[in-house]
Amino acid sequence: MPVSNRLTLRQDDRVLDIGFGGYSLVALAKRVPRGRLVGVDHSPDMVTAAADLIRAQRLQKRVRVHRGSVTKLPFAARSFDAVLTANTIYYWPNLGAALREIARVLKPGGRLAIGFHSPASLWLFTAGWENSKRYDSEEIARAMRQAGLRNVQLAHQNLWRIPDDVVLIGQLRNRIAR
Repeated sequence: MPVSNRLTLRQDDRVLDIGFGGYSLVALAKRVPRGRLVGVDHSPDMVTAAADLIRAQRLQKRVRVHRGSVTKLPFAARSFDAVLTANTIYYWPNLGAALREIARVLKPGGRLAIGFHSPASLWLFTAGWENSKRYDSEEIARAMRQAGLRNVQLAHQNLWRIPDDVVLIGQLRNRIAR
């Protein structure tokens, strides 16, 4: 089940998909028919492919894609109602910095969903992956709380599937303590 299906979205939400797949943005456009969607990815090839798909689907008025880094998002503070990411945290250069940056662009009360696979289920698949890190759900949940998210919950875990699916959801506090 896609991470976006675990995230409660309203029809007019502004949603950020970090490390998008082009088709995820098209699917999200159906779920938020009056909203705005933005994708950010570090890969110029992914940005180009997604932009082509968005044009082909005639969604360019509501859906935009940008090249960028999760630790330096090219958006103003408090820009998004919801942020989601699936299977990208393994490549983030700094988990804490990335989550603080996501908290910066979330509106107060905004929601974040992170989908990933547990370290145990990834071991066989990622043994040769360079520059990737494996996180367990409690480590990510703790980092989410430290970044200012509350009500962090495990929304889905399928430990019987290899690789398994894990989704953590949190909500930005209405006020961030300084």
